Amino acid sequence: MRPVAALIALTLSTQAVTSTAAPPPAGAAPNPTTATVTLVTGDSVRITRAPGQPDRTTFLPAPGTPEQTVRTTRRNGHTYVVPASAQAGIDAGRLDPALFDVTTLLAEGVTDNVPVIVRYAEAARTAAGSALPGTTGGRVLNSLGARSTRVRPGSAFWKSVNHAAVTKISLDRRVKSGLDRSVPQIGGPAAWQRGLTGKGVKIAVLDTGIDPTHPDLAGRIAAAQDFTGAGDPIDRNGHGTHVAGIAAGNGTASDGKYRGVAPEATLLNAKVLGDDGSGTNSSVIAGMEWAAAQGASVLNLSLAGGESDGSDELSEALNRISRQTGALFVVGAGNCYGGAPWSPNTVTAPGAADEAVAIGNLMLDGSVAEDSCRGPRKLNGALKPDLAAPGTDIVSARAAGTDLGTPVGDSYSSLSGTSMATPHVAGTAALLLQQHPTWKNAALRARLISTADPQPGSPAAAQGAGRVDADQATAGGPSVNTGQLDLGLRTWPHPQTDVVTRDLTYRNPTGTPITLQLAVDFEQPTVAPRLSATQVVVPADGEAKVTVTADRSAGGIGNFAGRITATAPGADPLVTVIGWYAEPERYELSFTAVARDGSPVPNAEVTLQRLDGDQPDLGPEGVVRIVNGTAKLRLPPGRYDAAAFIGSSDRTDLVLTGEFELRKDTALTLDARKTQAVDLTIDAKARLRGSQLTHVRVLAEDRQDLTINTGAEPHTFGATRITTAPTIGTAETSFSRRFEAKDTVYDLLVPWTGKLPTDTTLRFKRDQFAIVDESFGAHVPSTPVVERRLGLTPASAMHYPGAAAELTTPARRTSYVLANQAKWSSSVVLDEASYLVLFAPTRSYHAGVRTAERWMTPVLTSGLPGADGEEPAAVVHNPGFLAVSFAPFANSTSYLTPWTGSGTHQLEVTRNGKQLISTEAPTGYGRPTDNGPADYTINLTSSPDPKYFRYSTKAVSRWTFRSLGGDEERLPLILADVDVPQTDLLSQVRTGRPSTVEVSLRHQFGSTTTAKFTKPNLELSYDGEHWTTLPLTESGGKYVAKLTHPTTAAGKSPSLRLTATDTAGSTFAQEITAAYGLK
Repeated sequence: MRPVAALIALTLSTQAVTSTAAPPPAGAAPNPTTATVTLVTGDSVRITRAPGQPDRTTFLPAPGTPEQTVRTTRRNGHTYVVPASAQAGIDAGRLDPALFDVTTLLAEGVTDNVPVIVRYAEAARTAAGSALPGTTGGRVLNSLGARSTRVRPGSAFWKSVNHAAVTKISLDRRVKSGLDRSVPQIGGPAAWQRGLTGKGVKIAVLDTGIDPTHPDLAGRIAAAQDFTGAGDPIDRNGHGTHVAGIAAGNGTASDGKYRGVAPEATLLNAKVLGDDGSGTNSSVIAGMEWAAAQGASVLNLSLAGGESDGSDELSEALNRISRQTGALFVVGAGNCYGGAPWSPNTVTAPGAADEAVAIGNLMLDGSVAEDSCRGPRKLNGALKPDLAAPGTDIVSARAAGTDLGTPVGDSYSSLSGTSMATPHVAGTAALLLQQHPTWKNAALRARLISTADPQPGSPAAAQGAGRVDADQATAGGPSVNTGQLDLGLRTWPHPQTDVVTRDLTYRNPTGTPITLQLAVDFEQPTVAPRLSATQVVVPADGEAKVTVTADRSAGGIGNFAGRITATAPGADPLVTVIGWYAEPERYELSFTAVARDGSPVPNAEVTLQRLDGDQPDLGPEGVVRIVNGTAKLRLPPGRYDAAAFIGSSDRTDLVLTGEFELRKDTALTLDARKTQAVDLTIDAKARLRGSQLTHVRVLAEDRQDLTINTGAEPHTFGATRITTAPTIGTAETSFSRRFEAKDTVYDLLVPWTGKLPTDTTLRFKRDQFAIVDESFGAHVPSTPVVERRLGLTPASAMHYPGAAAELTTPARRTSYVLANQAKWSSSVVLDEASYLVLFAPTRSYHAGVRTAERWMTPVLTSGLPGADGEEPAAVVHNPGFLAVSFAPFANSTSYLTPWTGSGTHQLEVTRNGKQLISTEAPTGYGRPTDNGPADYTINLTSSPDPKYFRYSTKAVSRWTFRSLGGDEERLPLILADVDVPQTDLLSQVRTGRPSTVEVSLRHQFGSTTTAKFTKPNLELSYDGEHWTTLPLTESGGKYVAKLTHPTTAAGKSPSLRLTATDTAGSTFAQEITAAYGLK
């Protein structure tokens, strides 16, 4: 795999802070997206995404707020943007970091009015009934002592968050929805023959709603409530109706063929998921509270959040409601799409809750579906899932007007997933409750699990006790006090002696003694628990105990599970799942964090990276949190390094541990007093505009990418000097700064590879810089633009040294760029909303060398840049596909991003005369094609946004060329750079004076062709109808046409038409309408 940098970067800026995040996966949509997310602080973050490129984030302070530090962290594919005003709350655990996870916010469609759950101290929980200032809507969540609400844009909410009664504010996360053969398979008809149909039992379906008009469910819904804001509880998705039909449909529309498990149960309809199949934590919690208050004995939740250890808010609320009301919660274990089969520790919330009965998905042959999430529970190894049920290709009720799943006639559809397995168990619980009306959750849970039918070939971590069995559950006969014996977590180092005993109590409700044959079926037979008896006689109307002894020291590490069965003559066995989890080799790593004044650091984030293996699970945040100067965690043995930013109001220190081995319990000190100053200054009068400090670790395999940005002036920096070079991968520390004076900027970036030198406070003179004369043209006077310069270190660390410059065009500026091994790429933003951005190709600078960068100057032509830049623009044949990304307007020095949403475009590509691409965009990103030599024709027509472009209003281009069609090949397109040096910064040439049109020909950057160009042909027209050929003279590698525009042409905009060929047969033709102006 390609090397990927693990980054820790610190950026100081007085204005908007821009950073990057991990690139999107292959196959991402070709068009860019730009979105602005408003944080709960009132500040905003602009996120721009383009295929194959890193996400770009720009922090936009709330109007009227003072400058503040902004920390941006990239880890595990997520970008967190945290203003300094929120950092202390996150460190103290009062603010959920997900509130500042812009990746999650965008994924959940949250761009403003952020949904939150506000929790209150025990003594102040009545305050949950009152909304905080700056919020709108919401509801009280009594089970959590909380209120859900949405934060309105502005600062009113943020000013109230420090209220003493508020203990935590968290993001109201989204959750998603995850019979003719399956019901008989679980023994439903046998229970019906006993007169058990669920009559009198309330099953609450918490889902996308229920269609009350469906014949199988009509007249069966006792109460319904919408918790999504849809306005009514009707199912317009189809998922909830399908689930309800499995649990309690009566089969009317199919003459009983697709009858549910409890066909006479009463339904409660809690619409907690919207019509798109998703909802929020608070909607689910509110639905659980409502259903329990309505008297639901069984609650079906065919939905899932993220993987959990059972401590999340959904699970916490479920546990409380279940313990308070005795209601049974039946929850899907989750669908783990895209992961490897049998991936452990993936059971999702709220199925991970202690009180939830988590359900896995079985195929109709009894095997576990590959996408059914597995146990044991994350982090603590608890037994999960609890049961399994048929959930694949299940036919059930279809809501009117929906097309979810595969239609089966007019009234039914077929769906698969743990969502379909779950209501089989909920319906079975209703049958049991009809039989035992006084039973509560504990008794129901024990009976359901202990009467399950274990399916061969699948471990308990996939199916729990086995397939739910309504027949045995309702058959009467002997019972056992529990269906699970969870013997807990064995932490490393494991004691030499570790014997655990538990008692099982078997009860006989009949008037005749029953003999039970006991056995242990353990997945690791050599460490199977022992029973005090293999046969026990349970007296009539009495009980008998059996002691279970497990020697946990005999088994090594990992998940250990199996079943204890107790079988009466002629009956199915009672099942008790037994298991434990033996933690693999782990050692305690403890951190002590010391500030520069010697005091304990109250709160800080430590980024921890394993260098020689898989990254450890550090929880949803992916960091280690320092609280009151310390932090502890348990990790597998290996080689690690760690870093933390320890800061004060005027200084931030990057504290590094360097590589360290963890082979025993280890204590490390992160000491800000032992850093050395990092500073870059210049021999010039200029004010500091920003700084960035970055530490990069490049490994041989993909690793997480971490970045931290801060800002606020004045500020100084320090970093730990690691005295030994890395033994795994490479290390690089780099520091950048931008200074600004009138019409002048200084950009400095210094990378240090390996370890820091003894002196990292450097002062630079003018002769160490390259000089860049910059002109910012405009077709429309007084156009505001934003300029920024991106620096790239040898380790590919990205630096944006300081705030972006806001300019009003036309304008001129001189940049001094420190010359060393760093490379630079500049960009100019015309319109962020439509991603109208010009880029300059990436280049190196040399001390004392003067160059020019001209932005928005004639002639803008469609094509490709003269070198690779920050964003890809190229036409490349790879084995099996063609990648086409044109810049709508480009020349050798700058180019417009191919991903702009501005203007109109039409791209047509043919291969050997057959159309390959046709799109209204300047890109045909990644289209499959055959290999082998082929002739290509590309036609591109682009018209830019007239708001910004008065000239080059239309470019019509045509390329023909031949591809070898084998390995990766940058195709030999002919490109022309057309310049009119006499134009001013408004792209106008004065008439009546001599001027020139200069044409430079080149092939696409990176092409290996050696073909020579023939003399091009250039024509000019003042009206687009009458064309005049301009004589061209070759001079210095350019073709130059000399002309004088007549004074009568003032106010007009001549068009240019150019054709060119090369000796390999490639051709190029281009017509530029209104190429420049005349005055």
